[in-house]
Amino acid sequence: MNVAIFVETFPVLSETFILNQIVGLIELGHEVHIHARGPGEATGDVHENICRYRILNHVHHDEPIPISKLKRISTAVIRTTHWGWWAPTTTLDSMNVFRHGRSAISLRLHHETLPVHKKRLVYDVVHCHFGPNGTRAVRLRKFGALRGPVITTFHGYDANKLPRVHGPKIYDELFAHGDAFTVGSEFMHKKLINLGAPKSKLVRLPMGVDLSFFHPAKKQSSADQVLRLLSVARLVEVKGIAYALLAVRTLLDRGVSLTYRVAGDGPLRRQLEASAQQLGLNSNVQFLGALTQSQIIDLYSDADIFILPSVVTASGEEESQSVALAEAQACKLPVVATTIGGNAETVLAGETGLLVPPRDPDALASAILWLSEHPDARLTMGEHGRVHVKEHYDLGKLNRQLVALYDTVAESYRNKGCKERIDVAHA
Repeated sequence: MNVAIFVETFPVLSETFILNQIVGLIELGHEVHIHARGPGEATGDVHENICRYRILNHVHHDEPIPISKLKRISTAVIRTTHWGWWAPTTTLDSMNVFRHGRSAISLRLHHETLPVHKKRLVYDVVHCHFGPNGTRAVRLRKFGALRGPVITTFHGYDANKLPRVHGPKIYDELFAHGDAFTVGSEFMHKKLINLGAPKSKLVRLPMGVDLSFFHPAKKQSSADQVLRLLSVARLVEVKGIAYALLAVRTLLDRGVSLTYRVAGDGPLRRQLEASAQQLGLNSNVQFLGALTQSQIIDLYSDADIFILPSVVTASGEEESQSVALAEAQACKLPVVATTIGGNAETVLAGETGLLVPPRDPDALASAILWLSEHPDARLTMGEHGRVHVKEHYDLGKLNRQLVALYDTVAESYRNKGCKERIDVAHA
């Protein structure tokens, strides 16, 4: 099967779940092409699989919008001449200054709407990650620049934050013309229903974990009796790492000997490092930055408890499905997370870990303290966590389910006669 993957940028350090899915499709014998608006920040040195599978050879980046006004006008004329007649209403709307203001005047919206490539892209399936890329794909299909059924996977901010910024009808076009939508949790399923997604096109299909890679290591008993805490997360507000630092301070004040490692990078790193210093945690907390998956697995193997104190931000961001929580459980780590979003589905409270209220460092500290005082419970939760992930988040199993969805959607698309050129005027 010839599959197109639509993403915003590629590769991205914090989106290894997309890379792992791509690798799974390649290993199942499918041809994969990645279409990204721009290059990501990661390199083959960071993601081993990028080099191993020569994935960068199959990445196509859109041309950037020209900075020069003259060049921008020139490329706009070329695109309009080549593609505009396929969907004239959409083309004219992209230049409607009364409706879109500066984005139309600058021709930025025009460049974002009309296809950048000159030939039609033909695929058996077009799989888009994050809602805006799904909208991008169905629009390309309207212009006749893309052929194939469009499947869109929603991950979190695209359903939680973006509708607050751009309005609840942001995905009306996508929901009307997309062929299927996948979500990683029941929480996200309800979100999309509320946004207007058709139930008949919604499929719950979580992002998976490679159980052959994320597996428990045989631990040696620690002679120093130091509790080893770990978080693997992008350093952004929604991950709540600031509250983990406060919990660590509380635990140290209670006499707990511990270390806390944070793997991941992001815009809040300097701020969090400054907070750790102000709290007097320099000798207890390490910010490790972005690491390879091999380095991450070593951290899981060395840790005693995994913590992820996610929060709901003022802009509406909320954890939908944390792959890191599933990875930790696959490595038989007990986890402490917060009662938001899809966490209650990824973590079985009292069975594979503990759930506490968000923005409550005292509750977080108490849960960690309880686990530190009950090593047998940690072992039991770790065993149950591995079983839970094996049943619900096995990457191999989920990739086979994804391919089955591809087959179903592709057959339905063929049966409809590939009627993909729908002018926005009739949407």
